[in-house]
Amino acid sequence: DILKIFDRNLLHSPTNKLYDSKIIKERNLSFSTDINLGEDLLFNIEYIKSSEINEYKILNNILYIYQHDDTNSLSLKYNENYFIIQKLLFNSMHELIKNVIVNDSDWEIYFQWYWSACYLALKENMKISNPISF
Repeated sequence: DILKIFDRNLLHSPTNKLYDSKIIKERNLSFSTDINLGEDLLFNIEYIKSSEINEYKILNNILYIYQHDDTNSLSLKYNENYFIIQKLLFNSMHELIKNVIVNDSDWEIYFQWYWSACYLALKENMKISNPISF
Protein backbone atom coordinates (compact mmCIF):
# COMPACT_ATOMS: atom_id res chain seq x y z
CA ASP A 1 0.00 0.00 0.00
CA ILE A 2 0.92 3.66 -0.17
CA LEU A 3 2.25 3.69 3.37
CA LYS A 4 4.90 1.11 2.48
CA ILE A 5 6.10 3.32 -0.38
CA PHE A 6 6.13 6.27 1.99
CA ASP A 7 8.01 4.36 4.71
CA ARG A 8 10.73 3.34 2.25
CA ASN A 9 11.17 7.02 1.24
CA LEU A 10 10.01 6.23 -2.28
CA LEU A 11 7.07 8.61 -2.40
CA HIS A 12 8.86 11.95 -2.26
CA SER A 13 11.05 12.03 -5.34
CA PRO A 14 9.80 12.06 -8.93
CA THR A 15 13.07 10.54 -10.16
CA ASN A 16 12.13 6.99 -9.15
CA LYS A 17 8.75 6.80 -10.88
CA LEU A 18 7.19 6.43 -14.30
CA TYR A 19 4.14 8.61 -14.89
CA ASP A 20 1.33 8.34 -17.39
CA SER A 21 1.51 11.63 -19.30
CA LYS A 22 -2.15 11.28 -20.26
CA ILE A 23 -3.14 11.51 -16.59
CA ILE A 24 -0.88 14.53 -16.05
CA LYS A 25 -2.33 16.36 -19.07
CA GLU A 26 -5.97 15.43 -18.41
CA ARG A 27 -5.78 16.48 -14.74
CA ASN A 28 -3.58 19.50 -15.51
CA LEU A 29 -1.01 18.43 -12.92
CA SER A 30 2.22 20.34 -12.43
CA PHE A 31 4.86 21.06 -9.83
CA SER A 32 4.01 23.97 -7.58
CA THR A 33 6.03 27.10 -8.21
CA ASP A 34 4.76 28.67 -4.98
CA ILE A 35 7.19 26.70 -2.82
CA ASN A 36 10.80 25.68 -3.29
CA LEU A 37 10.85 22.65 -1.02
CA GLY A 38 8.56 19.62 -1.06
CA GLU A 39 6.97 20.43 -4.41
CA ASP A 40 7.90 16.98 -5.69
CA LEU A 41 6.04 15.25 -2.83
CA LEU A 42 2.99 17.44 -3.43
CA PHE A 43 3.04 16.57 -7.13
CA ASN A 44 3.23 12.84 -6.35
CA ILE A 45 0.38 13.07 -3.86
CA GLU A 46 -1.81 14.88 -6.40
CA TYR A 47 -0.87 12.39 -9.11
CA ILE A 48 -1.80 9.44 -6.89
CA LYS A 49 -5.11 11.04 -5.88
CA SER A 50 -5.92 12.00 -9.48
CA SER A 51 -4.99 8.73 -11.10
CA GLU A 52 -6.75 6.44 -8.62
CA ILE A 53 -3.78 4.07 -8.66
CA ASN A 54 -4.86 0.66 -7.43
CA GLU A 55 -1.55 -1.10 -7.75
CA TYR A 56 2.10 -0.36 -8.15
CA LYS A 57 5.29 -2.26 -8.73
CA ILE A 58 8.64 -1.71 -7.04
CA LEU A 59 11.70 -2.79 -8.99
CA ASN A 60 14.89 -3.55 -7.13
CA ASN A 61 16.99 -2.63 -10.16
CA ILE A 62 19.07 0.52 -10.21
CA LEU A 63 17.80 2.35 -13.28
CA TYR A 64 18.74 5.90 -12.36
CA ILE A 65 21.65 7.43 -10.47
CA TYR A 66 20.94 10.74 -8.78
CA GLN A 67 23.97 12.86 -8.00
CA HIS A 68 23.27 15.27 -5.20
CA ASP A 69 25.11 18.61 -5.26
CA ASP A 70 25.12 19.75 -1.64
CA THR A 71 26.73 23.09 -2.45
CA ASN A 72 23.63 24.49 -4.17
CA SER A 73 20.91 22.40 -2.54
CA LEU A 74 17.81 24.31 -1.48
CA SER A 75 17.32 21.77 1.30
CA LEU A 76 20.54 22.98 2.96
CA LYS A 77 19.81 26.70 2.77
CA TYR A 78 17.73 28.66 5.24
CA ASN A 79 14.10 28.82 4.21
CA GLU A 80 11.92 31.28 6.12
CA ASN A 81 8.80 29.37 5.04
CA TYR A 82 10.07 26.00 6.23
CA PHE A 83 7.43 25.60 8.98
CA ILE A 84 4.63 26.57 6.60
CA ILE A 85 5.88 24.17 3.91
CA GLN A 86 6.20 21.30 6.39
CA LYS A 87 2.64 21.91 7.57
CA LEU A 88 1.43 21.87 3.95
CA LEU A 89 3.30 18.62 3.28
CA PHE A 90 1.96 17.02 6.45
CA ASN A 91 -1.64 18.02 5.71
CA SER A 92 -1.39 16.78 2.11
CA MET A 93 0.12 13.49 3.20
CA HIS A 94 -2.51 13.11 5.91
CA GLU A 95 -5.29 13.57 3.34
CA LEU A 96 -3.75 10.88 1.17
CA ILE A 97 -3.19 8.19 3.78
CA LYS A 98 -5.79 8.81 6.49
CA ASN A 99 -8.05 6.15 4.99
CA VAL A 100 -5.34 3.53 4.56
CA ILE A 101 -3.93 3.52 8.09
CA VAL A 102 -5.44 0.49 9.73
CA ASN A 103 -3.30 -0.38 12.73
CA ASP A 104 -0.93 1.03 15.35
CA SER A 105 2.13 0.10 13.31
CA ASP A 106 0.86 2.24 10.41
CA TRP A 107 0.26 5.18 12.73
CA GLU A 108 3.77 4.73 14.14
CA ILE A 109 5.28 4.98 10.64
CA TYR A 110 3.23 8.04 9.87
CA PHE A 111 3.96 9.91 13.09
CA GLN A 112 7.63 9.01 13.00
CA TRP A 113 7.77 11.02 9.77
CA TYR A 114 5.73 13.81 11.35
CA TRP A 115 8.00 14.17 14.40
CA SER A 116 11.08 13.96 12.21
CA ALA A 117 9.67 16.83 10.12
CA CYS A 118 9.01 18.83 13.30
CA TYR A 119 12.58 18.27 14.45
CA LEU A 120 13.96 19.36 11.07
CA ALA A 121 11.76 22.46 11.16
CA LEU A 122 13.14 23.41 14.56
CA LYS A 123 16.68 22.71 13.36
CA GLU A 124 16.01 24.91 10.31
CA ASN A 125 14.89 27.69 12.64
CA MET A 126 18.23 27.54 14.44
CA LYS A 127 20.08 28.49 11.23
CA ILE A 128 19.12 32.12 11.68
CA SER A 129 20.55 34.50 14.23
CA ASN A 130 17.17 35.21 15.82
CA PRO A 131 15.46 31.86 16.36
CA ILE A 132 11.78 31.77 17.18
CA SER A 133 11.16 31.75 20.93
CA PHE A 134 8.70 29.30 22.44
